Amino acid sequence: GSPRGGPTVGVVTPAEPLVPETIICVDCGGICHLLSTPPPDAPFEPGDVVAYRCADCMDRWDIVIPDEDEARGDQPTP
Repeated sequence: GSPRGGPTVGVVTPAEPLVPETIICVDCGGICHLLSTPPPDAPFEPGDVVAYRCADCMDRWDIVIPDEDEARGDQPTP
């Protein structure tokens, strides 16, 4: 609770980060590590392009960060 006994206000965070540090390589199943770094004055945002490199096959993946609706994919909405 809060120090004064009122309701606790928290920050809602997504279950998965907007830009994960690693992803699975579609080609070989290896681990791709994030190459991109966010701009110093702002975090990544939907529409930004981030790059990953697979540690196993060395493929590079350039991924457009989806907005909330795109990230949901084909999942049904409540």
